[in-house]
Amino acid sequence: MSVLATARRAGFGRRLVLALLDHARARGGLRLVQLTVTEGNAAAQKLYEDCGFRVFGLEPLAIDVDGELLGKVHMWCDLQADGSGPASADRSDEGVHR
Repeated sequence: MSVLATARRAGFGRRLVLALLDHARARGGLRLVQLTVTEGNAAAQKLYEDCGFRVFGLEPLAIDVDGELLGKVHMWCDLQADGSGPASADRSDEGVHR
């Protein structure tokens, strides 16, 4: 997933991730969603963490970005989480520009 640079920090990425998680929960039969983030992409990793994802590992040397080998941070989100833990998604500022 990516958001155009001109549209960043407007809440589109957060709304997209939360909509995906809502859709996954509505399907039934799914327990978790996994994704990877390129190592060093702190903004994306924070977005996913804010939406309920947790890091579970790093795949080293996974992708070549302009001649530099970077790792992939593996993340997961429990679709059945009760929402009371630190990985729960706080939607109170959904779409708010910071």
